[in-house]
Amino acid sequence: MTESQSLTSTSVDDHNLSFKRRRYGNTIYTWVYVESGEQWLSLGDPWPCATPAKAELLAAIRATLGVKPMTYKMIEDPGHAWLRVPLAEIVGMTFSKYSYADGEYVYLEEDCDAPKFMDAKSLQWQDIPTEYIENDCFVRRLGGLPSEFITEES
Repeated sequence: MTESQSLTSTSVDDHNLSFKRRRYGNTIYTWVYVESGEQWLSLGDPWPCATPAKAELLAAIRATLGVKPMTYKMIEDPGHAWLRVPLAEIVGMTFSKYSYADGEYVYLEEDCDAPKFMDAKSLQWQDIPTEYIENDCFVRRLGGLPSEFITEES
């Protein structure tokens, strides 16, 4: 028996979401819908909680909209590390002069630029695989970021 129902909406990583919550006994269930063009699509079965985890919502959004998850990788050598990110994903962002690019990917240095990107995308370090390179890494021989992605104060 439904005891109560509430409707709310919010945005998660540029996706508009609508939440419908119902209480059944002692448990609150949450149905979530994502806006796709002019329609709202269900993200599937309800979550047995009032606030589904962001990572679960993003996975459900990708599955529902057919969005392939982007793959990121830490590239590390004995002296430093860089987060490899597709170049298209940093459009509109700026970073220091200490990151590199190869035309397809950018390699964001680990101390400032990678954390800035990860915060913007709500990524966690433990979720990113690492490739360790024994000697000096190829990243050190790449060119810098295109000028439109570099902050003036770096």
